[in-house]
Amino acid sequence: MRNYYLRFFLSMLALGFCLLVGINDIFAQAPPPTPSNFSAQRSSSTSVTLSWSYSGVSLVEFRIWRRQEGSGSWKGPSRPSPSARSYVDNGNAYGGAPSQEFTWIYRIAAYDGHYNSDPAEVTSMGIVTPQDPDLVFTSVTAPDDVDTGEDYAVDFTVENNGLAETGSDFFVYAYLSSDNILSSDDVRIDIDPKRVGAMPSNNTTSTNIDVHIPDWPMGPAYIILKVDATGVIDESDEGNNYIFTPVNIDTPDIELVGRAFTLEVAAGGTLKLKYDIRSLENSKSWQVWLG
Repeated sequence: MRNYYLRFFLSMLALGFCLLVGINDIFAQAPPPTPSNFSAQRSSSTSVTLSWSYSGVSLVEFRIWRRQEGSGSWKGPSRPSPSARSYVDNGNAYGGAPSQEFTWIYRIAAYDGHYNSDPAEVTSMGIVTPQDPDLVFTSVTAPDDVDTGEDYAVDFTVENNGLAETGSDFFVYAYLSSDNILSSDDVRIDIDPKRVGAMPSNNTTSTNIDVHIPDWPMGPAYIILKVDATGVIDESDEGNNYIFTPVNIDTPDIELVGRAFTLEVAAGGTLKLKYDIRSLENSKSWQVWLG
């Protein structure tokens, strides 16, 4: 009799277990849907911006893993909030920045507290080779009025818009032009080429270049600056290396210095007249010969 009750108890226990497993299978929550439109965009030489869409059940978080193509091992995950639809990978969650020399593969899943969704994957294609620097001027400032024969400082700011550093120094030249387009008939006016140090990606440098205004027709003209004038930097865009600023060319006001003149008669009867003049603007003096 005792064995009968024991067998009955064990049978009921087994039946209850089977019923419990069956009910759990029936009412088990399905995994959340997979995020869609998962994409990767290089945002700098050391970061990648990921974005996605999601519409589904309430979540605890998203989970994003990363691996280098060919390495075989997933790293992470990073854990964006359930409201997030983008994430910038700068390496914090993966033990290192996503260097642009390699291809990176990302995997995202939605997590609801019980299950991960099926993952979506994206490959950082199109950013697997090092990018070039791109030098551009962002500003230039010169005096509105300049006098022939005088020296001036021209201020400028240059920026490296590219995804790579320049790797070496480069030079800026200055030209005087009758229009705002640099051409072969323009005159180079920098006293010395301006040397600018190597620039990292997304970096700016502000400095100036000294110029000398040569003999030039009075009136409107342009000072044009050219960055990487010697062509030592391989850039992604070589056509945006110029900037110009308008100036007005004038001649300095002068006066005769004293009343003394020097007369000379050269062989053959040529008469020469020498006298001194001085600029009223900066007291610079010249000796002038006529004849």
